Amino acid sequence: MDTTQIALDTPENIALNLHLAGLGSRGLALIVDMLIQLMLSLALIIVIALSAGHLSAYPLLQSLSGYFLAWVVVLTFLLLWAYYLIFEFFLSGQTPGKRLAGIQVIQDNGQNLTFLSAVLRNLFRIIDMIFWIGAWLIFLHPRHKRIGDLVAGTLVVYQSHTQRLNKSAQKKIQARIARSTVNVSWDEQMIRRYNAQDWELLKTFVWRSETLPYQERTRLTNQVAEVLLSRTGINLAGYTPTELEALLLHLYQQLLPAWSY
Repeated sequence: MDTTQIALDTPENIALNLHLAGLGSRGLALIVDMLIQLMLSLALIIVIALSAGHLSAYPLLQSLSGYFLAWVVVLTFLLLWAYYLIFEFFLSGQTPGKRLAGIQVIQDNGQNLTFLSAVLRNLFRIIDMIFWIGAWLIFLHPRHKRIGDLVAGTLVVYQSHTQRLNKSAQKKIQARIARSTVNVSWDEQMIRRYNAQDWELLKTFVWRSETLPYQERTRLTNQVAEVLLSRTGINLAGYTPTELEALLLHLYQQLLPAWSY
């Protein structure tokens, strides 16, 4: 994975650990998107050509058919530019190519891409393509930014593991959290006690525990709770395995924004 890891705080004071997408993954996304654009452009040319042929049958509209080449140029340009704008804004910073490569565009502060930023980064796409300026900048810049990213204030990062889960798996996890009856508050100092290794342990537990037999699930719950919850000062002896699992689910929800990338 051609990444550089960075940490930043969102406006909500949530610490994010992000893996920046490098030249390889962004190049793969670009190739896929260009192939899709090529197919769309060919389809557009065919439609315009057929339309121009029909126009020539009507004397009053014959003059319009003479602008065939101009139509092709203008509409193809709009198609190629709008392709990135529409997909990145409406699909959370992802074109089909970026989705395949597992990367997405976000703001410098970790928030979702805004419409203005989507417009700005794609306005400068043409400049980035001249003499491969964009590729050189992505390779040399410490945050892998091309000119469009610098102007728009955007980053291209790898999609979080959580986002790559299929929708049904995400819904099941959220449903389990919603069903839990345990109530606990986690302060920021408590959250910062956990590191990447703790997150991996908790994430694996949450994703897999529901598929385990009852006895193994109970044993695993107690073990993980002993490792992760004991440092919070919670008296684990006062909780049943079901309640401990609920506490771990709530902890997962608290750590998710910081460690999902």
